[in-house]
Amino acid sequence: ELSGRRWPEGVGARAGRNRLLEELQGRSEAELRRGATELGPRYQEGQRKRDPEVAPVYYGLSAAAVTAIRPAAEVLRSMCEEAEGILRERGKALLG
Repeated sequence: ELSGRRWPEGVGARAGRNRLLEELQGRSEAELRRGATELGPRYQEGQRKRDPEVAPVYYGLSAAAVTAIRPAAEVLRSMCEEAEGILRERGKALLG
């Protein structure tokens, strides 16, 4: 509601933690509603400036599946090795 718009019912989202979320952590819903008039302009300015310490950086729901942060080369190597294993194991069945 800081943005001035309500989030759609039934739609989930994940966003990274930032300074604003840290400040809001632990506040009750009533406190958050009271503080919205104070924080709204700050939030909207953060959105306008694309300040990641104030505006949310959305990751998408699949971010929950991330268990480690690894170099891209390592991820690609792992994917290729896994794909190669599958093709060796099931290649004939897959290719006819």
